Amino acid sequence: MSMQIERAFFLTTGMLATPRAAFGLPPPAGSGAFRRLFSPLGFALTPIACLVLEHKETTEGEGGAKGAGPVTLVDTGWSAAQCRDPRRELGLVQALFLGVRAKPGDDLRTQLLAHGIAPERVRTIVATHLHVDHVGGLADFPDAEVVTTDDELTSAKARGQRAGFDVKALARVGRFRMAPWREAPHLGFRRSTPLFGDDGDDGDVMLLDARGHTAGTLGVAVKTSEGTLVHVGDAAYTLAEAVRGRPSLLARRTTIDPENQARAYRAIADLTRAPNTTVVTSHDPSSWSVVESKTFRGQPA
Repeated sequence: MSMQIERAFFLTTGMLATPRAAFGLPPPAGSGAFRRLFSPLGFALTPIACLVLEHKETTEGEGGAKGAGPVTLVDTGWSAAQCRDPRRELGLVQALFLGVRAKPGDDLRTQLLAHGIAPERVRTIVATHLHVDHVGGLADFPDAEVVTTDDELTSAKARGQRAGFDVKALARVGRFRMAPWREAPHLGFRRSTPLFGDDGDDGDVMLLDARGHTAGTLGVAVKTSEGTLVHVGDAAYTLAEAVRGRPSLLARRTTIDPENQARAYRAIADLTRAPNTTVVTSHDPSSWSVVESKTFRGQPA
């Protein structure tokens, strides 16, 4: 059994209209003095970055067709139903608060089909955390196994929808798998575990303990032919936030574990300076511009 990466790429299920001041985002480039003065009152379109990992065929010794292997998703964004009618599915208040900008066909299932990937090939979904904008699409992949942590799932069920967790989506999940942490630092994060098998630090896909934003926030590190690709979810809203080492206004309001969030910030900041490393947060327009429409290839066998 092999779970080598064939290709990796990012998709977003629509965009969010986010107040610039909430994320600490700078004014738009080229703004005049008047626009700069009022830019904190403006909005930026931010993604919900979902990572698609297409694996090579899984049966060793057989010449399966290229791309016939299973697919792993890191987050799912909104579901097909949520994209069709965000206000109905999420509720008017939540849809407006999150600034949802989605339309029919923006869901991950439809986009995968456009990329030649049958949704049935999605076997594993890693949830960076269980907030509604990251796991709504679980409903569209009912046969996939969902990877999270005990702390995250327990917290989500206890805190519920009022704290931003998608309780309805979680109730429909058929199989959960809890990340079995090892006290083994990896890429600056103090705990890690391979997503597949028992490969230690040599695994092509590693889970990273990036808790802080929520009780069990996960980062995901992927080995590619260009180096290391790291998706850190909302462990930091933007890379600039992590590099500054100071939470944005929104992070101060939503973080449940400031001490561990600061630890995650330090690891992320170090990764932004590491060679051959691409770091993406879920909602950062700057990191999104680097990976949008880009394909990463897996390492040679």
